Amino acid sequence: MAKLKAHGPERARFTRQTEDGKNRYFLSVRADGAILSKHLTWIPASPYQAAQWHNYQWKLHARPGAAKPLEDIRRILATKGWSEVSA
Repeated sequence: MAKLKAHGPERARFTRQTEDGKNRYFLSVRADGAILSKHLTWIPASPYQAAQWHNYQWKLHARPGAAKPLEDIRRILATKGWSEVSA
Protein backbone atom coordinates (compact mmCIF):
# COMPACT_ATOMS: atom_id res chain seq x y z
CA MET A 1 0.00 0.00 0.00
CA ALA A 2 1.41 3.35 -1.04
CA LYS A 3 0.99 6.57 0.91
CA LEU A 4 -0.03 9.63 -1.04
CA LYS A 5 1.90 12.05 1.18
CA ALA A 6 5.13 10.07 0.76
CA HIS A 7 5.33 11.21 -2.87
CA GLY A 8 4.79 14.92 -2.33
CA PRO A 9 1.82 17.09 -3.22
CA GLU A 10 -0.67 16.05 -5.86
CA ARG A 11 -0.26 17.62 -9.31
CA ALA A 12 -3.48 16.14 -10.79
CA ARG A 13 -6.06 13.40 -10.25
CA PHE A 14 -7.85 11.48 -12.99
CA THR A 15 -10.81 9.10 -12.92
CA ARG A 16 -12.49 6.56 -15.15
CA GLN A 17 -15.43 4.23 -14.60
CA THR A 18 -16.78 1.20 -16.42
CA GLU A 19 -19.96 1.45 -18.49
CA ASP A 20 -22.00 -0.51 -15.96
CA GLY A 21 -20.80 1.83 -13.16
CA LYS A 22 -19.58 -1.02 -10.95
CA ASN A 23 -15.86 -0.20 -11.12
CA ARG A 24 -14.13 3.15 -10.60
CA TYR A 25 -10.46 3.80 -11.18
CA PHE A 26 -8.37 6.75 -9.98
CA LEU A 27 -4.85 7.95 -10.87
CA SER A 28 -2.95 10.49 -8.80
CA VAL A 29 0.05 12.22 -10.37
CA ARG A 30 2.44 13.27 -7.62
CA ALA A 31 5.15 15.96 -7.47
CA ASP A 32 8.04 13.46 -7.53
CA GLY A 33 6.78 11.92 -10.80
CA ALA A 34 5.12 8.88 -9.24
CA ILE A 35 1.67 7.85 -10.46
CA LEU A 36 -0.50 6.07 -7.89
CA SER A 37 -3.68 4.15 -8.72
CA LYS A 38 -6.76 3.15 -6.74
CA HIS A 39 -9.64 0.85 -7.68
CA LEU A 40 -13.16 0.84 -6.19
CA THR A 41 -15.62 -1.93 -7.01
CA TRP A 42 -19.32 -2.20 -6.17
CA ILE A 43 -20.28 -5.28 -4.18
CA PRO A 44 -24.05 -5.91 -4.30
CA ALA A 45 -26.04 -6.82 -1.23
CA SER A 46 -26.16 -10.44 -0.14
CA PRO A 47 -27.91 -12.21 2.72
CA TYR A 48 -24.74 -11.70 4.78
CA GLN A 49 -23.78 -8.07 4.07
CA ALA A 50 -25.15 -4.78 2.83
CA ALA A 51 -24.22 -3.37 -0.57
CA GLN A 52 -20.97 -1.39 -0.44
CA TRP A 53 -18.02 0.02 -2.36
CA HIS A 54 -14.84 -1.99 -1.78
CA ASN A 55 -11.69 0.12 -1.74
CA TYR A 56 -8.47 -1.53 -2.91
CA GLN A 57 -6.32 1.38 -1.57
CA TRP A 58 -3.57 3.32 -3.36
CA LYS A 59 -0.81 1.40 -5.16
CA LEU A 60 2.27 2.60 -6.99
CA HIS A 61 1.28 2.41 -10.67
CA ALA A 62 4.30 3.99 -12.38
CA ARG A 63 7.56 5.49 -11.26
CA PRO A 64 9.27 7.40 -14.08
CA GLY A 65 12.89 8.43 -13.60
CA ALA A 66 12.00 12.10 -13.95
CA ALA A 67 8.64 13.82 -13.63
CA LYS A 68 6.92 14.10 -17.03
CA PRO A 69 5.31 17.40 -17.96
CA LEU A 70 1.74 17.40 -16.71
CA GLU A 71 0.42 18.49 -20.11
CA ASP A 72 1.86 15.31 -21.68
CA ILE A 73 0.22 13.16 -19.02
CA ARG A 74 -3.13 14.93 -19.50
CA ARG A 75 -2.99 14.39 -23.26
CA ILE A 76 -2.07 10.70 -22.98
CA LEU A 77 -4.77 9.93 -20.39
CA ALA A 78 -7.45 11.90 -22.28
CA THR A 79 -6.90 9.71 -25.36
CA LYS A 80 -7.39 6.64 -23.14
CA GLY A 81 -10.73 7.82 -21.71
CA TRP A 82 -9.62 9.31 -18.38
CA SER A 83 -11.08 12.60 -17.13
CA GLU A 84 -9.42 15.03 -14.75
CA VAL A 85 -11.24 15.59 -11.48
CA SER A 86 -8.86 18.03 -9.79
CA ALA A 87 -6.01 20.28 -10.75
